[in-house]
Amino acid sequence: VELADLVQESFFSLLDAVEVYDPKSGFSFLTYTNFPLKNRFAAATRMLTPAQRKEPLSRAMSLDKPLPNAEDLTLADVTEDHSAAETKWHSL
Repeated sequence: VELADLVQESFFSLLDAVEVYDPKSGFSFLTYTNFPLKNRFAAATRMLTPAQRKEPLSRAMSLDKPLPNAEDLTLADVTEDHSAAETKWHSL
């Protein structure tokens, strides 16, 4: 990520904070800038937020899903089963 891109994202997060800031709320303006800044930087750097790290199943792929350009193959057909290999070696 280029520094100029992060500067631009910080400017946009500042504009987001200006739109929603309410001086009567009792919170400082910096409190309003924190959340948008973290989200925009995470998106720009493609880093996962703590909430996204807690939800790995939302990004999981089904092993039964057919592979593109292969009519009869699924992901399970082409994925090595490490537990089966371990069982084979343990039984010898």
